[in-house]
Amino acid sequence: MSKSPTLNVSLYQVWDSFWDQKLTSFGQSEKVPDDVLLALHSIHGSVLERAVELFDKDCLTVFRTKGHSREVLQIIGSSGMIYTLFHKINFCQCQSYKFQVLLYKANVTCKHVLAAALSYATGKFKVMELSSEDLTKLLIDSFVGRNEMQTSGHP
Repeated sequence: MSKSPTLNVSLYQVWDSFWDQKLTSFGQSEKVPDDVLLALHSIHGSVLERAVELFDKDCLTVFRTKGHSREVLQIIGSSGMIYTLFHKINFCQCQSYKFQVLLYKANVTCKHVLAAALSYATGKFKVMELSSEDLTKLLIDSFVGRNEMQTSGHP
């Protein structure tokens, strides 16, 4: 029985390069150019399709401190769960990221990270300004609070 194929590190490098060159080049038009969608589909396949569904729902909120020195993204997933992300950082707390990206290396990223990248690149997001203290609380609640819930048996 053959082992399922895994992604090569070079695909991650392609994604990083693509992110820097393409996702920041088309500005705040709220429309993703067809050539960018085609290139993204060649890297992400069905993950892109699910990401576009989230993108169409305007589910990204960017939390910024005054002066924009710190920034955190939150995206509402299709199940209603809120995921906290960082701009240009390929990491998500979702189960798909844990298994399909980290464990099995079957995908480069998850739909939440990809949808957030598209929303951020097109300017299609809500902005909330927070104090530095409130942003810190948001991060603690997002990461520490979620981990405590998961280890204590809560959803």
